[in-house]
Amino acid sequence: MLIDSKGWSTVKLDRNGIRFFYEQILGQSMPWPDMIRPAKVQALPDVLTVDEIAHIIHCTRPRRFRVFWLATYSLGLRLGETLKREIADIDSARVRVHVRLGKGNKDRFGALGATVMACDHCTHREVRLRSCGHRGCPRCQQHAATDWLERQRAKLLPVDYFLVTFTLPAALRRLTYRHSRDIHDLLFQIAIDTLRTFGRRHPELEADLAATAVLHTHTRNLDYHPHLHVIVPGAGIDQKNRWRTLKGRYLFNGKALARVFRARVIHGLKQAGFELPERCPSRWVVQCQHVGYGLPALKYLSRYLYRGVVAERQIVAFDPHARTVTFRYVRTRRTGGCAG
Repeated sequence: MLIDSKGWSTVKLDRNGIRFFYEQILGQSMPWPDMIRPAKVQALPDVLTVDEIAHIIHCTRPRRFRVFWLATYSLGLRLGETLKREIADIDSARVRVHVRLGKGNKDRFGALGATVMACDHCTHREVRLRSCGHRGCPRCQQHAATDWLERQRAKLLPVDYFLVTFTLPAALRRLTYRHSRDIHDLLFQIAIDTLRTFGRRHPELEADLAATAVLHTHTRNLDYHPHLHVIVPGAGIDQKNRWRTLKGRYLFNGKALARVFRARVIHGLKQAGFELPERCPSRWVVQCQHVGYGLPALKYLSRYLYRGVVAERQIVAFDPHARTVTFRYVRTRRTGGCAG
C-alpha cells in the first residue's frame, strides 16, 4: 500500500527508519520484506548541434570561460578533465594534449584543435593550428605572458612603485640596431646601475633598490625606438640591513637620471670599442613616474613581453615568391619635449 500511494524517496526513508529501529533499538536483524524495486531510468544524453555549441561559446562573455568551452569541445574533454588541464599537458610539437587520470583513472591523448580558414570567393582552405609554441607567434604566447604576470604579482610589496623609462636618442639607434645584442645588454646594465646609485644616495632610502626591467624596441608605428622600462619599488634594504620605505610619490629627478645615464652610456660604448656618431644630443630623456602599487605597470608591460613587433591583425598580405609582407600600422603624432 505504501509503495502504491507514496514515492520511492518516501519508501526508502521509511524503510531506513524501520531498519534503524530493528538494528539499533531492538538489536535484531531486520526482516526484509519483498519489495518491488523501481525500474532504472534509461535517459538519453542531450546532443548539441554545431550551431548550438557555437551559440553557447559566443554568448559566453568572460574570456576565461569562453576558453574553457572552446577547450572542452575542441579537444573532446569532459568538464572535470578540462578543469584539471595545465600548460605542461600541451604538447605543441606533436599537436596533442595529454589527458592525465581521465575516466577510469586512465591517461589518453587528445588532438589539439585547429582553425579552418576558408575563402569566400574560391575553394581555398587552410588549416591553422591553435598552438605552435613558437616564440614569435602572436597566438601561442598568451599563457607565457600570463604566467610572467602572476609571478611578478606574487613578488609585489605593499609599497609605492615607480616606472622609470630610459630612452636612447635617435642618433644612436642605427648603431644600436647593428649591434643590438651588445648594446641592449649594456643598456640593461647601465640603467640598473644608475638606479642603484641614486637609491644609495637617496636621503630617505640609502638602499639598494630592486628592479624589474623590460626592453621595448619599437613604437606603435613600428619605428625602431629602443627604450627600457624599469619598475622600481620605493623601498629597499640599506647597508645596515634595515628596511627603508620611501614616503611620498616622488622618487628621482628625471633630468638628473638622464645626465648620469647619458654619461655612462657614452663611456660604456667607447670602452666597448664602438664609434659614436658626430652629432649626439646633449640632452637625453629619462622619465620617472609613480604607478601606484605596481600592478598596472606590470599589466602594461606583460602585453608586449611575449609577442612580435607586427601583430597578426596588422598583416594584410604575404607574397611567398617576392618574400614581402604588407601590413598596416598606427601613425602616432609627434609631441615636443623629447630630445633626440
